Amino acid sequence: MRKLFLILSCGFFVLSVAMAQDAAPAAKKTAKTESTGAKVANAKKAPAKDAKAKKGKNSNVMLTEGQIDQVIRKEILADPAHPKNATFIEDRKTELRKNGLPKEEVAKLNIAVNDPANDASKTPRHLQDKGKPLTDQEKRNMQTNGNQAPAPAPAPQHNNEQQSNNAAAVDPSDAPRFEFMDANNTWDYGEILEDNNPAQHIFKFKNIGKKPLIISEAHGSCGCTVPTYSHEPVLPGQTSEITVNYSSKGRVGPIHKDVTINSNAVPSPVVLHIAGTVKANPGLAAPAPAQPANPNPPAQPTNK
Repeated sequence: MRKLFLILSCGFFVLSVAMAQDAAPAAKKTAKTESTGAKVANAKKAPAKDAKAKKGKNSNVMLTEGQIDQVIRKEILADPAHPKNATFIEDRKTELRKNGLPKEEVAKLNIAVNDPANDASKTPRHLQDKGKPLTDQEKRNMQTNGNQAPAPAPAPQHNNEQQSNNAAAVDPSDAPRFEFMDANNTWDYGEILEDNNPAQHIFKFKNIGKKPLIISEAHGSCGCTVPTYSHEPVLPGQTSEITVNYSSKGRVGPIHKDVTINSNAVPSPVVLHIAGTVKANPGLAAPAPAQPANPNPPAQPTNK
């Protein structure tokens, strides 16, 4: 009986060891399967995450060139620590062309989205620069395209109260400032002969302030005095110029004309002066009188 019990005990022990050895590979296989399943699940989640990131990137608003210029101007004026150099500005423009801006930033900058008026490539030139009349060629082009040439733009109206408020909002110690090379902002032509070509003078200036200087508008005191200028910001320490053309033809006598410059500088506006005397030019060719289209029409044949 004792021998039988020992034999049964040994058999049971051997069976338990065998079962334990069979269970180990099964557990190992189950752990490996679970690990593989986790990897597959993570792999399935990854594309969803990438798609979400891609969707967030695609929510950016792509800007027109006009809108990009507005963003650059607003960023320069709003950030006292802006690098304010041409290389940085060009890199920033490239970044905006490629990535655009999130909708919330566009709304914060108060820039219209999908507004054709901000796209210079789709906007007629007379709508981009309302202070400059159309040339004859531009009028012909508009008529060819079925558009009506616009009436001449009215003289710009200036809101002195708004300019005063804008000037008050800028710290005078940081504001951009004009420094003109001509004494008292005045140029005297002296005595000049009446001519078909306008008398020209270039007023050179330097921005001696701490922020970029932006000219918003310039106009002469009459149609005979026409200023032109760059619309690009003039960075602190940089120089630029305003060209003034005075039409002397038919204006024999003294010259006393002004050019008013409106900008974000302090003070604003700034007034330039031109002076001199126009002498009559006897050699100036007078325009030839208009000739009739056909002064001597051929006689009409008579029927006999």
